[in-house]
Amino acid sequence: MSQPPVDIGTPEGYAAHKAEMRRIMPVTQRVGLAIVALSALGLIVSRYGAHGINTPLLYASFASLLVGWVILAVVIIKRSAYHRRRTSPV
Repeated sequence: MSQPPVDIGTPEGYAAHKAEMRRIMPVTQRVGLAIVALSALGLIVSRYGAHGINTPLLYASFASLLVGWVILAVVIIKRSAYHRRRTSPV
Protein backbone atom coordinates (compact mmCIF):
# COMPACT_ATOMS: atom_id res chain seq x y z
CA MET A 1 0.00 0.00 0.00
CA SER A 2 1.37 3.40 -0.93
CA GLN A 3 1.52 6.42 1.29
CA PRO A 4 -1.13 9.15 0.96
CA PRO A 5 -0.25 12.26 -1.07
CA VAL A 6 1.71 14.92 0.76
CA ASP A 7 -0.02 18.20 1.59
CA ILE A 8 2.65 20.80 0.87
CA GLY A 9 0.24 23.65 1.57
CA THR A 10 1.00 23.59 5.30
CA PRO A 11 4.40 24.46 6.78
CA GLU A 12 4.64 21.06 8.50
CA GLY A 13 3.74 19.19 5.32
CA TYR A 14 6.23 21.22 3.30
CA ALA A 15 9.01 20.56 5.82
CA ALA A 16 8.24 16.84 5.83
CA HIS A 17 8.18 16.75 2.02
CA LYS A 18 11.49 18.63 1.80
CA ALA A 19 13.13 16.20 4.24
CA GLU A 20 11.70 13.26 2.30
CA MET A 21 13.05 14.58 -1.01
CA ARG A 22 16.52 14.95 0.51
CA ARG A 23 16.53 11.24 1.32
CA ILE A 24 16.19 10.22 -2.34
CA MET A 25 19.54 9.10 -3.78
CA PRO A 26 21.79 11.27 -1.56
CA VAL A 27 24.91 9.14 -2.07
CA THR A 28 24.48 9.09 -5.84
CA GLN A 29 24.06 12.85 -5.89
CA ARG A 30 27.21 13.40 -3.83
CA VAL A 31 29.18 11.02 -6.05
CA GLY A 32 28.01 12.91 -9.15
CA LEU A 33 28.94 16.25 -7.63
CA ALA A 34 32.35 14.94 -6.59
CA ILE A 35 33.03 13.60 -10.09
CA VAL A 36 32.06 16.94 -11.65
CA ALA A 37 34.24 18.88 -9.19
CA LEU A 38 37.27 16.63 -9.70
CA SER A 39 36.79 16.78 -13.47
CA ALA A 40 36.75 20.57 -13.36
CA LEU A 41 39.93 20.48 -11.31
CA GLY A 42 41.47 18.13 -13.87
CA LEU A 43 40.53 20.53 -16.67
CA ILE A 44 42.17 23.43 -14.85
CA VAL A 45 45.32 21.43 -14.15
CA SER A 46 45.57 20.23 -17.76
CA ARG A 47 45.02 23.76 -19.07
CA TYR A 48 47.61 25.46 -16.90
CA GLY A 49 49.97 22.52 -16.48
CA ALA A 50 53.37 22.20 -18.13
CA HIS A 51 52.33 19.44 -20.53
CA GLY A 52 50.27 21.46 -22.96
CA ILE A 53 46.65 21.16 -23.95
CA ASN A 54 46.56 17.72 -25.62
CA THR A 55 47.16 15.54 -22.61
CA PRO A 56 45.38 12.35 -21.56
CA LEU A 57 44.30 14.21 -18.41
CA LEU A 58 42.29 16.62 -20.54
CA TYR A 59 40.42 13.83 -22.32
CA ALA A 60 39.87 11.90 -19.10
CA SER A 61 38.55 15.06 -17.44
CA PHE A 62 36.07 15.70 -20.24
CA ALA A 63 34.91 12.08 -20.14
CA SER A 64 34.46 12.06 -16.38
CA LEU A 65 32.71 15.45 -16.54
CA LEU A 66 30.20 13.91 -18.93
CA VAL A 67 29.74 10.90 -16.63
CA GLY A 68 29.23 13.15 -13.60
CA TRP A 69 26.57 15.22 -15.35
CA VAL A 70 24.79 12.08 -16.53
CA ILE A 71 24.70 10.82 -12.94
CA LEU A 72 23.28 14.15 -11.75
CA ALA A 73 20.68 14.11 -14.54
CA VAL A 74 19.56 10.63 -13.45
CA VAL A 75 19.21 11.85 -9.86
CA ILE A 76 17.09 14.81 -11.01
CA ILE A 77 14.86 12.58 -13.13
CA LYS A 78 14.38 10.07 -10.30
CA ARG A 79 13.53 12.81 -7.80
CA SER A 80 11.08 14.43 -10.21
CA ALA A 81 9.34 11.12 -10.83
CA TYR A 82 9.12 10.45 -7.10
CA HIS A 83 7.79 13.96 -6.46
CA ARG A 84 5.16 13.54 -9.17
CA ARG A 85 4.00 10.21 -7.69
CA ARG A 86 3.91 11.51 -4.12
CA THR A 87 2.09 14.79 -4.71
CA SER A 88 -0.45 13.68 -7.29
CA PRO A 89 -3.91 12.75 -6.07
CA VAL A 90 -4.89 9.09 -6.26
